[in-house]
Amino acid sequence: MSVFENRTTNDEGPMPRAKRTNSNDAVGSRTAIPREPSQERSRVRYRTLLDATAELVEERDFADISLYDISDRGKVPPASVYHFFPTKEAAFVALAKRYLEDLAQVLNHPTPLDEVNGWDDLLTIRYQRVVAYYNAHAAFARIAFSGSTISEIRRIDADYLADARHTPLGWLSNYLDMPYLPQAEFKFACLVGIYDGIWTLSYSRHGRIAEPFAREGLRAGIAFCRTFLPDVIPFRTPKSAPPAAPASRDGNVKAPKAASRPE
Repeated sequence: MSVFENRTTNDEGPMPRAKRTNSNDAVGSRTAIPREPSQERSRVRYRTLLDATAELVEERDFADISLYDISDRGKVPPASVYHFFPTKEAAFVALAKRYLEDLAQVLNHPTPLDEVNGWDDLLTIRYQRVVAYYNAHAAFARIAFSGSTISEIRRIDADYLADARHTPLGWLSNYLDMPYLPQAEFKFACLVGIYDGIWTLSYSRHGRIAEPFAREGLRAGIAFCRTFLPDVIPFRTPKSAPPAAPASRDGNVKAPKAASRPE
């Protein structure tokens, strides 16, 4: 009889009776929400399970991965796996969240401005970092571009993109005195959509963001931005750079005070 079908006690505490799920189950419910640990011992085990999940996602289709597979790969008792992840979808959600948090750290790395001449150079740097990250993390690319139907993953991705710190607009606002831009949030959301569409096409054909698609995605994005961004936007002084541009309720970026490019 399966350990998932019995009440069990281990170092993570008592295990409730579990429901078996399959690919046809609705996965947008609470069963797709992972239980993040608070104690260090449990956090180590949690990270081990996420590493195991990433390896499996790189190797197999989502439908071919089970909680038992995660348990075996991570060498963690099944009851502990279930404690953190009531379903395999919850493990995928936790993995996606970890990648998004890690990507945010990558984008926050300092950007040398010595060879940056304008907003197009800044967007290029950001774009190249994101593409490189996807190509270096095959499991993340599969989650992002394989047409996942897990609603909780879509939700955390939407939350990530809604955070001004993680958007192309927020990126530019860290370095430039952005002018007033009508419907700025909408337009930069369209920019992300352009990138995503080209990357998804590349992934469907090559299993990664191949160089020709990466090049065309950047060209398309820059060309689109030229339809609403001025050719020249002044740089902020280093001390005045904010974490993100302020926006009004209608999504328009408010014009900040003028500043010159740092020497």
